[in-house]
Amino acid sequence: MSLAVAVVAHPARLAAAELLAATLGAHLVVDEHQQGEWPTHARALAWAAEQDASHALVVQDDAVPVPGLLEHVAAATDAHPDGPIGLYVGRTRPRPEQVARAVAQADEVGASWLEANTLLWGVATVLPA
Repeated sequence: MSLAVAVVAHPARLAAAELLAATLGAHLVVDEHQQGEWPTHARALAWAAEQDASHALVVQDDAVPVPGLLEHVAAATDAHPDGPIGLYVGRTRPRPEQVARAVAQADEVGASWLEANTLLWGVATVLPA
């Protein structure tokens, strides 16, 4: 597994994004023309595709990475190489009831993953490149 890491940033949060990118050794993609998150994420994925990596990690500028994030990402992609893998799940939206049930069920069986038919948040996402 090889990983291309990109941080996507809104210009208003540029300082935080630069620090996050430096911390992760990531490429920084800034929404300089106020196009919005989807085009900015698409630019980050296009950059990652050019890096000859097996996977792309796209992290939003407001993320707070856990210690050892990149090692956790490597383990996650080894376990689920065909991704996508969302590294954060929103408990209050977009699907709070479904997430609450899934978290309770995961706790019951000792699972460390939730499965869904869609990403449930976009703070940090891993995709096959």
